[in-house]
Amino acid sequence: MFLTQNCLSQELNVDSLFLEFKKNIQIEQQENAGVIRFDDETRITYYQLLNYSKIENLFSYTNDTNAAIRSYIFAGLVQKNVDSSIIKNILIKHINDTSKFSVMITDVKISWKVNEYMQNRVKTKAENKQKDIDFIKEIDRIKSKIQININGVSHGMIDKEALLKLDSLVCTDEKIKIFSFTLIIGNKSFKSANNILTKKNEKLY
Repeated sequence: MFLTQNCLSQELNVDSLFLEFKKNIQIEQQENAGVIRFDDETRITYYQLLNYSKIENLFSYTNDTNAAIRSYIFAGLVQKNVDSSIIKNILIKHINDTSKFSVMITDVKISWKVNEYMQNRVKTKAENKQKDIDFIKEIDRIKSKIQININGVSHGMIDKEALLKLDSLVCTDEKIKIFSFTLIIGNKSFKSANNILTKKNEKLY
C-alpha cells in the first residue's frame, strides 16, 4: 500500500542522523530501481544532518561507499559555505570519481558521475545560482504539510501488520475530513464511502 507520510522523530546524535539519512537513500534506491526521488522523509533527515553536524563530520561522510551519499554531503558542505580549502580538498580527492547515481527531478531522471556532480555544485555556487536554504525552516515547512495521519508509514509504504491496526483514516489537519477513499493492494482494490476501515477491507490482504 502506497501513501505519503513524513518521519517526524529523529535523535540529534550526528552519527545516528547520518545512518538514518543513509538508510533512507538506500531504501529509495531499492524501491525505485536505483533512482533517488528524495521524498519528504529523506529530505528531513538530510536537512537535520546538515544543520546539526560539524564540518569535520560532514567531511568524513564524503568518503561513504554510496556515490549519491558522498555527492549530497558535498553539496551540503557547499550550501553551508564552508572554507574553500575544504571544498578544494574534496574535489581533488574525487577528481577521478566516476561512480554514477541517478535522481528523479519531477518526472525527469538525471544520471550523474560523482566528480561531475561535485564540480556542478561548485559552479552553481560560484555563479550565484544556488538558493540559500534555512534547514530548520524547510524541515518545519515539510512537517506542516497536510497528510493522512498513519503510524507505520515509511517512504509511502506500510506493512500488513501496521495496516491491520488502523480503524479509520484521518488527516493531520482536523479541519479536513476524509469522506471516501480507495485502498489498493497489489491488483486488488476496495472503495469506501467514508473514512472507516472495516472487516470487509481485511479480505483484500
